Amino acid sequence: MSGDLNVQFTVACDHGIVVIEPLGSRADHDDWDSTAQPAHRQDEPLFVAVNPPMESAVAVLVRSSAEGGDHEGLSQVFSGRLEVASQTLLIGDSDANVEVRLPITSGGCHVSAWVDEPGFATKVVLLVDE
Repeated sequence: MSGDLNVQFTVACDHGIVVIEPLGSRADHDDWDSTAQPAHRQDEPLFVAVNPPMESAVAVLVRSSAEGGDHEGLSQVFSGRLEVASQTLLIGDSDANVEVRLPITSGGCHVSAWVDEPGFATKVVLLVDE
């Protein structure tokens, strides 16, 4: 993954979740209470709670930290390393209406997730670095 990562998309998240996971992940979020915990990590997938579609669409910005995160005034809900054995990281909504695939050749990456309103985000900034 190059240092000039800059991807933006807007999506109506049917289930109010943005998912960051390795390609082929089969984990679910059944035991997660998104109103109590704005981000949830189960094994390698990371789930971030966002507004449901009847409230508003969600703007997602994915960048490397070298590019700057544009996260001033946002709350950090997660920071940690994800193992990506498949060497492909997927970012999108839980129904795969939008799916961004990032090559992660080192087998893992550091992800920081920032939101405008924890649990009910309309803006998500993800900083991804190998």
